[in-house]
Amino acid sequence: MLKKTNHLLLLFIFATCINSGQQKIKVPEWYSNPPKMEGKVYATGMSGNGRLLSLATALIELSKLSELSNIGDINIQSMTKDFSQEQEGGNHEYFEQVKKVIYSKQNSSILIAEVYQQTDLGNNIQYEGNISITYNNADYSDVVKELESLGIEIKIYFDDKFYYTLLEVPESALNKK
Repeated sequence: MLKKTNHLLLLFIFATCINSGQQKIKVPEWYSNPPKMEGKVYATGMSGNGRLLSLATALIELSKLSELSNIGDINIQSMTKDFSQEQEGGNHEYFEQVKKVIYSKQNSSILIAEVYQQTDLGNNIQYEGNISITYNNADYSDVVKELESLGIEIKIYFDDKFYYTLLEVPESALNKK
């Protein structure tokens, strides 16, 4: 009887371990299908590296949607280089994307910079990227307060792996300097 109980216990533990590895990531509906409402602009962001980077991704999307580079005290920059060069043995293609979100108010600032590069040398493709964050007397809550002071609503969701951010922006907030 004791042997049978031990086998059942081991079977239970084994089944629990297998099922725990199959946990599904639940992406919020508003991330996959952002809301649409007249007079508002919606932008989403996602990051596996923290809520600040998720917010920065949403701000970059908002900048693209609204064609603005400044939202209150937040400056958003995005630049892409893409070129191809013929060389012996084929084409050499290069792609670089640089994104920056800069919050600056009085003597406080945050600089979030992301650089992504792809080099294609025929059959050899190389990827390289890095993210840097520089804090100076400011943090995530300061950026959130700035956005909220402009009437921007922020929704954030964490699924144990990724942070998802939704920005709901009244069009009137996009006209403020």
